Amino acid sequence: MTFLLIGLLAAAPSVAHLVGTAPSQSSGSYGGRLSVVPVDARTTRTTSGSGRVTATLEGGRLRVEGTFEGTHTPVTGAEIRQAPPGRRGGPLLATLDASGGTKGRIQGTVRLSAAQRDALTRGDLYVLVRTGGNPEGEIRGWLLPPGWTGTGGPSEGTGGSR
Repeated sequence: MTFLLIGLLAAAPSVAHLVGTAPSQSSGSYGGRLSVVPVDARTTRTTSGSGRVTATLEGGRLRVEGTFEGTHTPVTGAEIRQAPPGRRGGPLLATLDASGGTKGRIQGTVRLSAAQRDALTRGDLYVLVRTGGNPEGEIRGWLLPPGWTGTGGPSEGTGGSR
């Protein structure tokens, strides 16, 4: 029995890489709601708007499309960033085309690395929409996989997206 236990402990480091992380997903659909960023005393009167965003991953390419309306001032740009849900900042992954003033469309395509695809499947990529009045961002929304539960991935059998 002692030899069996020692053998198992000795083998643990050599099999640890097999347990690691799952391979990155190469296709799927994602979506989210665009809503106002957290506000402070300075931005509470100048922050408004809402929208929807969808994304489709095919191979390593992510196609993002969305609509927005009701921003306080005209939209000046949009981008994809990486951060866990509810947190701001994180690295800039890509800029997106945004048009239409205070009501319009967002679109763009970006090639994602394996690590960025893993972040996408965890729900760690979001779209940030900038405006003239809020150049640091007025509305944002995370690209979430169907059935995302906030626990690092989709749950079994929930269907739909949040």
